[in-house]
Amino acid sequence: MTALLKIAWRNLYRQGRRTLITATAMSIGAALCIAVEKELIFPVLLGQRIKREEVTVWKAIPSLLRAMLAADVVTKTTLGSLRHLIFSGDRVGATEVLGWAERVPDCRYHVGYGPTEATGMSTCHQVDTATLTEGERVPIG
Repeated sequence: MTALLKIAWRNLYRQGRRTLITATAMSIGAALCIAVEKELIFPVLLGQRIKREEVTVWKAIPSLLRAMLAADVVTKTTLGSLRHLIFSGDRVGATEVLGWAERVPDCRYHVGYGPTEATGMSTCHQVDTATLTEGERVPIG
């Protein structure tokens, strides 16, 4: 067991499952990328960061994902490294999921739900973009 994983186990009861999950992922080679405020305000900068860091799994609130669609940042060229995108923290509609799926087709899309956007998810639903239709309600988990 790596030192980082040992620290996570000791902090499990203090910090919750997130510490353990993050430490476990990092112990097998994952990296944690945290966007800075400027990137969250300017979707183009966030898209550039995702491309530069080759982010593969991303959890974000739907309003940010809508802003990226509106800014025309969502392209396979810019965000093609994404393999899993988790919409969480607010209601998401088929329009957003289909908009992303059309532009970044090799990604799997999930809708997560929890007591607040800042906590871990209680439930998660993988969206079948092949059968999802415009206007359809997307399950939360």
